[in-house]
Amino acid sequence: MSMTAITDESTDDVMPCPACGHLYTHHESTTVFVPDGGEDGPVRRVDVSIGGDTSIKSNSRDQSPSTRRDAVVLHFSCEGGCRFDLEFSQHKGQTFTSRTILQRGDDDLS
Repeated sequence: MSMTAITDESTDDVMPCPACGHLYTHHESTTVFVPDGGEDGPVRRVDVSIGGDTSIKSNSRDQSPSTRRDAVVLHFSCEGGCRFDLEFSQHKGQTFTSRTILQRGDDDLS
């Protein structure tokens, strides 16, 4: 089984911005989706900012990266002005990762 790491070998495992390749990224906040009462039940969404502010919302399944299980979304920005998400979701015993570019910055290095 092969595994792919999110890495840039020349910088010892620094995660670059997927939009522009900038090596200076900042974790801004985290969103956790937790099924409330079973896999097909409503989902509780918990948003936590780096400053510690927290909000909890119910019935957020349509916003979750996973259709049935827990999911975690880490929200990032880069010093080039981009915004992107790193998502972890589960389905049938497997864990998936994906990156979603939300905004390209003015300092796009690509």
